[in-house]
Order: sequence, then structure tokens, then C-alpha cells
Amino acid sequence: MMSSEKMLQLVQGQLEAYNNRDIQKFCTYFSSDIRIYRFPSNELIMEGAEAFEKAYEKRFSSNPQLHCEIKNRIIMKDIVLDEEWVTGVTDTPEGSRVMALYAFNKEKINQVWFAK
Repeated sequence: MMSSEKMLQLVQGQLEAYNNRDIQKFCTYFSSDIRIYRFPSNELIMEGAEAFEKAYEKRFSSNPQLHCEIKNRIIMKDIVLDEEWVTGVTDTPEGSRVMALYAFNKEKINQVWFAK
């Protein structure tokens, strides 16, 4: 199992790269077999590094004011759960509350569940 410190380093690193809209650095925190799910339906909404990079590249370029603020962070065993406030998204100008649950393989984030 990955240490809490390493999990926090990965989650915080990807958050900083997200807020800087640095697609190359952002992608380095995620495994090549990354899977993104909708919570609670567990619907798979994205799979693989190529699809992931393409989707976030579009999100970053379409939303130059994009910013995520962590309201609450919980570590439970081998997951990290973030309560986030996301602003700067063109289709939700008032901002939105998002829950992100991160799971890990031996060295990177390999699964994320999002709830809005």
C-alpha cells in the first residue's frame, strides 16, 4: 500500500498543475491506464492516458480562469477524498461543488470518481 505522504503528494501535485493548466505536468500524476468514473453510478466516463490528456487539454484551453480550491481533504486507508470548489468553467460561471475520490496503484493515481 502507498504511504499517506505519497498519496497526498500526488493529489496535491495534480491539483497545482490543474490550477496552472499545465497539461504535461498534470498528466504525470496519473497512470497510463487511468479510469475516471461518475459517482455514485460507477459509470466509466474516461479510460486511458490518451483520452484523459485530450479531455483535460480541451478543458484547460476552453477555461482560462479554471481554478480548483480544496474545501476538505480526507485520507482513508488507500484513498484520498477531496471536497472541491471549482470556478472559471464557462458552462457553470457561478462555480460548482465537486467530490473527487482518488485511488492509486503502486506509484500514481489510477482511478478517480467524481460527484457533482
